[in-house]
Amino acid sequence: MPSHLSRLLVSFSLLVISFLAPQLWGAESLTGTVVDPSGASVPRATVRLRDATGAIVASTLTDTAGQFRFEGLPGTNYTLEVELTGFALARQVVVVGQQVKIELALAPVRERLVVTATRTEAPSGQLGSSVSVISADEIQNRHSVTLTELLRGVPGLLPTQLGAPGALTTLFVRGAESDHNRVFIDGVPVNEPGGLFNFANLTPLNLNRIEVVRGPQSALYGSDALGSVVQLFTRRGQAETRRPHAAFALEGGKHATLHATASLSGEVGAVDYSAGVARFLTDNDFSNSAFRNTSMSANFGLRPSQRTSLRLILHGDFGTAGTPNQVAFRPPDAGEFFRRREGVTSVVFRHEASARWGQRLAYGYTRSRQRTRDLVVDPPFIPQFEDRVAPFPFYDFLGDFLNDTRRHRLNYQSDYAFSPTQIFTVAFEYERERGRLGDVFYP
Repeated sequence: MPSHLSRLLVSFSLLVISFLAPQLWGAESLTGTVVDPSGASVPRATVRLRDATGAIVASTLTDTAGQFRFEGLPGTNYTLEVELTGFALARQVVVVGQQVKIELALAPVRERLVVTATRTEAPSGQLGSSVSVISADEIQNRHSVTLTELLRGVPGLLPTQLGAPGALTTLFVRGAESDHNRVFIDGVPVNEPGGLFNFANLTPLNLNRIEVVRGPQSALYGSDALGSVVQLFTRRGQAETRRPHAAFALEGGKHATLHATASLSGEVGAVDYSAGVARFLTDNDFSNSAFRNTSMSANFGLRPSQRTSLRLILHGDFGTAGTPNQVAFRPPDAGEFFRRREGVTSVVFRHEASARWGQRLAYGYTRSRQRTRDLVVDPPFIPQFEDRVAPFPFYDFLGDFLNDTRRHRLNYQSDYAFSPTQIFTVAFEYERERGRLGDVFYP
């Protein structure tokens, strides 16, 4: 072949390669830029590529200039997702080889309607109080066995459990005393006389949300609310389908621990219902410290018209816990235990007379029966800890302490809205509490 023809073929080949190279490289890569609504670059945004099945095939972060690049992509069509806190999630269908520019829109401000802070529904952003709301999604996703586990994540709250599950559990808020917290279940107070409340038996069963208002709310809820107000709201049934929605969960662990829950909810015409039961068993790690607890919750609603509703709410906790006492100083107590029975009943009637005027009439009844018994007299013991020994023995005594209280509460509230931010409220409450406290053996 003549030399000039060879040189011509080589030059033509190089020209073809130089022309096709950008196309070949572009077919395997995807580049782009992420900007905000003002056009400024957005660094460290998460960029994901999803294929036709929705699976993530690649992920990266934008650089300081808001740019990203994917190399070696096997396909041609993808869905591009860009996400960053403070911005709305952006999605766009892209083709490999093109230059992409994604503009992130600002995420909307999410407001929560809070009832506990003002006794009427108000957006959290318009409140002067420090409010935290644990939503139904968070309650479901965290899979907590006790309510205390959920409250540990709320700022300013310090739940204190004096021992294994089933032991006395109290709440301290911003340095206030444990009897300075007002606790409600669907508007019904459940504190003991004097303000103390034991959270050991409460579970997240059938809860829709938890509202916590930190700071003194005594003007709204009485002298017990010097530290905080904690209110639990029961879930209401919704009509997902014509059939009821049922759920069951079972889990276990060491020390013969078993936790089982079952629930049923739905809606039929003007009637909605939601009910659940939970059982928690554990032997714990010490002798005579086993804990057995059963929780039940139900919420039934009737709406005869768009402006009128009637609701019945039931809640109960039934637990028994062994009390080994201070095992570091003495052998575990062989016969002492703590038994608790709590019941809450609430009937609520609502009527919206107009778009501005609404009324609420509620009756609540609570029954708390707590019994601490020591029916076995243990032999005398000498307390000792490490190298320290007490100079004389201690003796055990029989005991049967009973705390049986009943509370009736009638509440009426009328709200008239002059404007969305100006609401005039008139309320009336009647409460009667009776109980018996004392040791049966030593009256």
